[in-house]
Amino acid sequence: WHSYFYPSRYYGTWMALELIRGQSAMEPLRDRALDFLLSSQSSDGRWGDEGNAYETALACLALQAAGEDGSALRKAIRSLLDSQRDDGSWRTERDIWRFHSSADDVWRAFDTNRVITTSLVRCALRQIPGRG
Repeated sequence: WHSYFYPSRYYGTWMALELIRGQSAMEPLRDRALDFLLSSQSSDGRWGDEGNAYETALACLALQAAGEDGSALRKAIRSLLDSQRDDGSWRTERDIWRFHSSADDVWRAFDTNRVITTSLVRCALRQIPGRG
């Protein structure tokens, strides 16, 4: 799913899966979202145009909301752990928020201080089934 202000399609997918979590009538939507997530994962376990931690964390959270805890999630978690910076943070170069009021007026936000990306990764890691 796409979202209005958040350019990553993984953000909207995560929010939609959270919304329909546990609703058996919504299983076809969950399955379609799960197919999208699994088919868009890169071979190194990451997601996103640049394979970055922000979109990978969003996709992990979406997988977890869909009840997926298989090899795709394990591969993604490994890639997140491998991409952690020496100071303990994660980063992205992508804009994480975008607003278009007109063709000439575009507002964009970046995670310059790595707070949002690091928070999302930590949320994804915290929800790993069987962690310990």
